[in-house]
Amino acid sequence: MQYVNLGRSGLKVSRLCLGCMSYGEPERLPQPWSLDESASRPLIRQALEAGQKRRIDVAPQFLADKKIVQSDNTINNFVIVDVKSEFGQAFRHVVLPEMAQSIKLEEGVLAMYAAIDKANPNRWYFYEIYASEEAYQAHRITPHFKEYIEQTAEMTTYKKAIAIKPGLLMNKGGLKYEIE
Repeated sequence: MQYVNLGRSGLKVSRLCLGCMSYGEPERLPQPWSLDESASRPLIRQALEAGQKRRIDVAPQFLADKKIVQSDNTINNFVIVDVKSEFGQAFRHVVLPEMAQSIKLEEGVLAMYAAIDKANPNRWYFYEIYASEEAYQAHRITPHFKEYIEQTAEMTTYKKAIAIKPGLLMNKGGLKYEIE
């Protein structure tokens, strides 16, 4: 497995990939929910059969979360946004503070992760986790989210949101990383 530096934190992490922290060697990792190879293979095979055939090499831009234990109400969204090349920096300066405000101010926002595609830096990937549908809808009417939508309306060429229903979702919370 290849490991990369997580920004300037000094941490070495596996490349962002299918499921991130759920796969590995449970006896080596501090997360008791990590799956060993034999338990991971069926999930990886399912992803491949569902069309996840290529790896996306990403550069993390913002990672923040709170403690998450999945319930039937948990909302997970994977969002793809293509930004016009001339607006790359402007988009970054709008979206990153909005994400930081969301995680700080909204109790129901459990995680906000953002990365750019290394092969296409104008493509952004977001993974958002909300405590419930109500928390997601409340997020959509906050002043900082409305401001983000308004300020970036002319900066993007493509947006697609994909609802995700994980088989198992847990973490310890407290992750905070923002690219400088």
